[in-house]
Amino acid sequence: MSRRSSTGGSELTTGSYKSECVEESYVYCLDNVEYRLSRTLCFPDTTPDGTPRGALPALPELQPPPFWILQLKVLLQEANPELANLAVDLLASAKRSLGTCFDFQQLDRRAFDPRVQVTPARNAMPQPLGSVVPVARP
Repeated sequence: MSRRSSTGGSELTTGSYKSECVEESYVYCLDNVEYRLSRTLCFPDTTPDGTPRGALPALPELQPPPFWILQLKVLLQEANPELANLAVDLLASAKRSLGTCFDFQQLDRRAFDPRVQVTPARNAMPQPLGSVVPVARP
């Protein structure tokens, strides 16, 4: 298990501290595909002064969510279209081998980009990037 902040970083600063959580994850590799089964355990309460805890609470005190997340990943060593197509084929094969056990959903990669502002819409997906406006030089 690893300790991380809900802001996504491992180092906490005074201005960006929100809460703490523990990520429980199990990682397996099979045929160049990484399978990661994980869930985020939340602390039962926050500290009174709003600062990070000095120690982790006991594992039974952490509040687990009602679900696990399964991620499948293939790491490419270089940006090569042929390797990218091979990786997509490997992921499709792994998805077929799992059958209907899981409800796979492909998420928009912009949802994980901190530079793109997330809208409070129904599906909480980020807004598309604005169009580029060329500026004429004098």
